[in-house]
Amino acid sequence: MSSAVKAKPATTAQRSAAALEQASSILGLEDGKRLSAALAIAAVDRLQIDPSLKEYVCTLYEQLAPKKASASKGKSKAEDIHLVPVKPMEGREFDPSAPVDPYLLLELYGPEQLALALSRYTAPRLREGVKAVQARHPGTKPAGTGKQPMIDYIVTILLPLQL
Repeated sequence: MSSAVKAKPATTAQRSAAALEQASSILGLEDGKRLSAALAIAAVDRLQIDPSLKEYVCTLYEQLAPKKASASKGKSKAEDIHLVPVKPMEGREFDPSAPVDPYLLLELYGPEQLALALSRYTAPRLREGVKAVQARHPGTKPAGTGKQPMIDYIVTILLPLQL
């Protein structure tokens, strides 16, 4: 008799330790404290010159935020937040039931609200957006097939275009 056990998501400390262990394995370095310091220094150096890394770190930072219990059952956090268009789209109507167009969402809601706008779509709908981005950026792909990797992929590709 088997029962399905729902695994708890890893804590921030557990993810940090796992990342450090993985970096240690990749680089072949054993002193965890020294490696952690070296990684932090290297990251700061790269953050100053690489806007896409900056955006990626900010995305990861937000993902690591503690999850708050939602007072409204059945309604996701993304649905609770009101998106504010940053640009009038005269002559163009936004149709939420139309295929996902990340470029239109970026234009309509701006870079600060892009991830939130994308988070309102289901994974199958986000795949439409991924295909649209891949059509303009051949050879790129999300890190995974889940909803968050697809959002991260779209944001990582589109936001550097704003610079």
